[in-house]
Amino acid sequence: MSVDYAGMELRVFASLAKCNAMIDIHKSGVDFHTMIGAMVSGKDYEDITKEERYRYKWTNWTLLYGGDAYTLYRLYQIPLPEGELIMRKYFNRFPEVPLYLKYCAEFAATHGYVETPFGNRRMLPDIHSPVEWKQKKAEREAVNTPVQGTAGIVLLMALAIIDNMMYEQELKSMLVNTVHDSIDTDIYPGELDTVAKLQVDVMENIQGYAMEYMPQVDMDWLICPLKADVEVGTHYGSLEHYIVGGQNG
Repeated sequence: MSVDYAGMELRVFASLAKCNAMIDIHKSGVDFHTMIGAMVSGKDYEDITKEERYRYKWTNWTLLYGGDAYTLYRLYQIPLPEGELIMRKYFNRFPEVPLYLKYCAEFAATHGYVETPFGNRRMLPDIHSPVEWKQKKAEREAVNTPVQGTAGIVLLMALAIIDNMMYEQELKSMLVNTVHDSIDTDIYPGELDTVAKLQVDVMENIQGYAMEYMPQVDMDWLICPLKADVEVGTHYGSLEHYIVGGQNG
């Protein structure tokens, strides 16, 4: 069984940037990239084409990694004028985003490092480099490091709490691995739904469980809801979506 944090880094980014509009999208349950496209372009949600969704998906991930219109051109062949227009409209619609990007760059320039809400730091010695590409790389890392680092720590917190609870409940299933934003478990016969419910509950409600198991850890920064999806199968490549407590094909 694999339980994956859906859109984890996007949710962490929305929380760190305190972007209420993005947080509301995640709360609504609609497709994030499609709704971003609708809100930026001014079109109806239902009228966003598959191609347009991909453009805004690329834009979301580009910003998450500290990129810009040139990144859209270099990686996704979006013409530079179009990419610049998308970015301008995006920033106008979600003004917290450029403010957060600016904050990250300025914090790194002032301190020489960036840090997660948990206090983990990454030194950025090239933030003042006279070599432009090195400085730009450091500025991108100043944006992405707090997001990826925070997401990784949240997953490890959930992993530790789940391990503790499975031991307390004398479950025989075994945690075996983490892959990016997911937790992989070897399921003992008859325990699938029990373990799936436990893991989804902990992962989606990590703030509450952290207060009980890790009261010294500050989780007040997390203002966006988290979502965990379950897949099961006999091996990698065979995983299929699993509805916890429901009927599955």
